[in-house]
Amino acid sequence: RLSLTPVCESGEDVLLVENLSKAYDNNVLFTDINMDIKRGEHVALIGSNGTGKTTILKIINRLIRKDSGKITLGSRVRIGYFDQEHHDLDTSKTIFDEMSDSFPDMNNTRIRNTLAAFLFTGEDVYKKISDLSGGERGRLSLAKLMLSPANFLVLDEPTNHLDIPSKEILEDAIKSYEGTILYVSHDRYFINKTATRILDLRDRTLTNYKGDYTYYEENKDRLYYLQHEDDKVQSKNISENHEPAKSDGRKEYENKKNEYARQRKLANDLKKTEKLISETEDDIAKTDEQLNDPANGTNAALLIELSQKKEELEEKLLELYSHWEELQ
Repeated sequence: RLSLTPVCESGEDVLLVENLSKAYDNNVLFTDINMDIKRGEHVALIGSNGTGKTTILKIINRLIRKDSGKITLGSRVRIGYFDQEHHDLDTSKTIFDEMSDSFPDMNNTRIRNTLAAFLFTGEDVYKKISDLSGGERGRLSLAKLMLSPANFLVLDEPTNHLDIPSKEILEDAIKSYEGTILYVSHDRYFINKTATRILDLRDRTLTNYKGDYTYYEENKDRLYYLQHEDDKVQSKNISENHEPAKSDGRKEYENKKNEYARQRKLANDLKKTEKLISETEDDIAKTDEQLNDPANGTNAALLIELSQKKEELEEKLLELYSHWEELQ
């Protein structure tokens, strides 16, 4: 069983974000958002595509500039960052050399054991990183992160391109991790298994949900309106001041009628999307079985075809997850 244990424990306060704002020209991503993360929390940052989730992670890691606001790291906090492009990897090296060069004081046995935990065994450790697939590079970056001295893991889509066994390894590692984690993900099953709190980036602001994904689904709109009630009241008053006069009864009837039609369409779309998600996940599992079937081990052409099919299915699944979130 794999575990991620920080070498050095941070202080109780890990990250404080105050009134953070970012825009690109006229595209305002978020305005005056706040975030307070304590030691030991596993926080999932979710939201639709293009809302600025990855931008927040990059600002925290000082990779891009904020427009305004303040970011404060707590005492003894050491960040370990996992990005989607795997910039931490030297593609000219082999897997083993990348690990041994990154951790020169670590013995070969521990390096090999760590690589094996992320499914790099035997001669695989001598593969060139340039020859690895996206999923393999993701696994290697996560293996490096496991051995790093970080106590605050910041992960951007850590399950992207990972197969089911690799996801299970990562889930177990995060669940047993004693440090602090902030991650972006569209994988609702992964979030449900690993998050202790959820931050939803919606309408340029953050909403806090103290629970897993199931809790988020059950309380999504209620807590959103509770936490941003003043903004919604102000928006409602502005809207009412500009609309033509109608009788209260007629307005209520039309609102209810339109809302019912909207909810019915959303429910139908959601049901269809969840069915497609289930079917795609089944297809990925079946493809994995074919890839791992010893009878196919010598059929290079078939293995290449199956690997390409799997990558296409995983991309399709990610798009379905994004669409599913938009329908919520």
